[in-house]
Formats: sequence, C-alpha cells, structure tokens
Amino acid sequence: MAVLSDTGLDKAKWLGPFLDSLGQLADLDRQKRAWIAGGPEHFPAPTELICQIFDDSGVQESLDSGTAFSEEADILLRQLGEIVAHLDMSRGPEILIRDPNWLRAVDLARSILAAISTARPNQGSVRE
Repeated sequence: MAVLSDTGLDKAKWLGPFLDSLGQLADLDRQKRAWIAGGPEHFPAPTELICQIFDDSGVQESLDSGTAFSEEADILLRQLGEIVAHLDMSRGPEILIRDPNWLRAVDLARSILAAISTARPNQGSVRE
C-alpha cells in the first residue's frame, strides 16, 4: 500500500503546507475577504489553492497509488477531487464561491481536516 512517504516527499515538507491549503479551502469567509473584498492578506487564487492541495503536496499521486491518510480521509479527498475536477475554475471568484459544488468542496475540506486530526496513530493517521 503506497503512502505519501513512498512518493519521495518528506512529511515535514508537505504536511504543513497541505494542511494550510486545506484550511484555506475550508474557510469561506477568508476566501470572500481575499477574493471579493480584496483584503490585504496573501491568499492563493482558487486554481492555485486546488493545485496546492492535490498536486504540490503529492496527495493526488498517493491517492492514485493507494493510501494518503486514513481510509475516511482518503475517501473524502477523492470526493473533493471529483468535485473540483468538474468546477469551471476559469470563472471569477465572485461566481465560483457561490457555486453549490464549490460550497460542497468547502464542506468537504472541513470534514477532511477533522478526519485527519481525529485519526488515531495506529488506525490510519498521517503516515511517516
């Protein structure tokens, strides 16, 4: 069974940025402030945010070849991947954040964070 460490990525290097990006996807209020209100904080564009979660972290590669986190988290991550794959990311953020599928992605990101944080070490937590 493949895990993220099998992809050659060092956990210390990818886990923090991955969780940060997932947290940004889970935070609709922050998205609105950054993308709509033009808040001063640095916040990735929607397309970059999704790339950070699946591509930059190596999570998609691990999901494709086996296991990334726990069974529950991986199921949710795959669902998230399916949803974002069907989003028209070329639309402006003002439209995107009102899309029911984007809102579903936000909810899934929250659920994934909870699944990762509650996994017990010997029952599918993030692997070294």
